[in-house]
Amino acid sequence: MSTDDRIRKQRVADDLAEPAREARRLAEKLGLAPFDVNYWVVDYDEMNELIAKQTQFLGGKAFEIVNNDDPAHAFLQESNDLADQKAVITHVEAHADFFRNNEWFRLFGTSPDAAAMLERHGETVAEYMADPEVSREDVEAWIDHVLCLEDNIDQHREFATARASDEESVTPGDLADELEGMDVSEEVRTEVFDEEFLEAMADDGEGPTFPPTPETDLLAFLVAHGKAYDEEAGKATDYEEWQREILEILRTEAYYFAPQKMTKIMNEGWASFHESL
Repeated sequence: MSTDDRIRKQRVADDLAEPAREARRLAEKLGLAPFDVNYWVVDYDEMNELIAKQTQFLGGKAFEIVNNDDPAHAFLQESNDLADQKAVITHVEAHADFFRNNEWFRLFGTSPDAAAMLERHGETVAEYMADPEVSREDVEAWIDHVLCLEDNIDQHREFATARASDEESVTPGDLADELEGMDVSEEVRTEVFDEEFLEAMADDGEGPTFPPTPETDLLAFLVAHGKAYDEEAGKATDYEEWQREILEILRTEAYYFAPQKMTKIMNEGWASFHESL
């Protein structure tokens, strides 16, 4: 960023200091109790980059982005005129109240410290990307695979670090025997569960184990029990350390973003309603 750009953005930010204080006073007068908010002024390119990182761009102009954190961070579009900025700030204050007090967001924690968390995650992934013993392409592919499953968590349960259950795991029974009790068509049996496949899946004492009760959080299940197919060994083997750590990182972020997905309409309605007041 050039010196002129910094000076211009600082000038805009300085003009917003008093409106931000007034918006907080009005929010508290209306009975809101928001997180403290740090306001940042960004240009078009920076705003589009932020939107892309949150995978939420649906077209149109973005006036602001605000995140669930304590303090929250709000990014305002530099090109907004002063009247727009004042309206957006009141909107942001209501979002910050929603983040702090809504029960869905409290499942992740009352003080998420998201900025520090996401920074740590980014640094960890960057280290693996730069590790000469780990293929960058493999890391990128692994991230893509996990992100395809990011909504397969238990969004109704308080977030906790994934770990194997203390209860004794169980080994699934012989697949051929289990198929007898399943309503599987002859076509499926012939095309999918042929004799060669059943022999390959036969328990040799080193097969997979599963938790004693069903795990609704698929990513947690993979952290605790997942394996990767090793072409050289011709069988599934334990994840590499970097695979398991990135899986847990992306699972944590899935829980962080889950309440935003689940409450999008309510959250925007809450902010728009209080902005109108």
